Amino acid sequence: MATSKILVHSSASDKDAHIPDAVTKAVALAQRSGVKAEAVESLLEIKRRLMLPSDDPQWAAGAISADRTANVLASTRIDPIMIINPATGQVERLRSPLAAVLPTAKRGYNFVLTDAGAYMNTDWGQVALGALLCGSLWRVLHGKKFPRYGVLGYGEEFDKLPEDLKRVYVFLASFPNRTVKVVESKEVLGGDSVEVLIPRNGEIGNVFLKTAEATLGCFGTILKEELGADVQSKLGAVLSAPAFRRVKARLYLPESHGALVLGCRAPVMKHHGRMDSDGLLLAILRLHRIIQDNVLSRVRADFWNEIERSHPELIPR
Repeated sequence: MATSKILVHSSASDKDAHIPDAVTKAVALAQRSGVKAEAVESLLEIKRRLMLPSDDPQWAAGAISADRTANVLASTRIDPIMIINPATGQVERLRSPLAAVLPTAKRGYNFVLTDAGAYMNTDWGQVALGALLCGSLWRVLHGKKFPRYGVLGYGEEFDKLPEDLKRVYVFLASFPNRTVKVVESKEVLGGDSVEVLIPRNGEIGNVFLKTAEATLGCFGTILKEELGADVQSKLGAVLSAPAFRRVKARLYLPESHGALVLGCRAPVMKHHGRMDSDGLLLAILRLHRIIQDNVLSRVRADFWNEIERSHPELIPR
């Protein structure tokens, strides 16, 4: 079998002209760490190599791209999950969730955002099945049996949810030993609340993700400015350096670099266009661990076990 290799998409728009250089540096650093990585310009070439048999010398085990989400998703439609959509009653391809892991204010706790911008318009059945798949991801990563699901609402009352999210709530609650609740952003980010956060669609999920990222960036900028404002602050910053390193480690988790595309055979990550070489390197190392631990196959197996136990009518015959 060929050695597992990760392909890193190096093409960029004028707006993201720094990406080729960042990819070159990150690939070189990954190779020094013992991870086989290669820069590739074309998403079509990436898809071709992901689809090759594993004994082919050009086969790739996974890929990372900062291209438009729609383009990345199109390149990952390899052996998709086919299932009966509970909303339509028809056999459909499960639209691959773009799962992002985000930190919380409580030490050691994070959660999975089920759609960080993949689909603007989709029905409640696809949202619910995608959330269940993200629950399988969390279970595989953490080894715990029953993740808690939070439906992102405008309040904490079930009656305030739109009708489609009410159906998502009811569907997930139909699985045994499952906790499902309506949550607001502050509750989720505050700590030990839920393990899987479900926005109504990718647009809301993307806004949630980018707002969280912008807030962290704003906090870092303000902190840096104030710590350098005068001599006393600079001295305090030197004395507090270990604490600041711990804060950075809690806010910028290794698991939060890159959103993982679920529901397909090949592990692919979507990285944002503002990535630098350090962030991209962390994403490459994370994807390498996912490949080594066979995470996607385990997630699919867990997902089908859940469906077979509680909703076997959704399995195509």
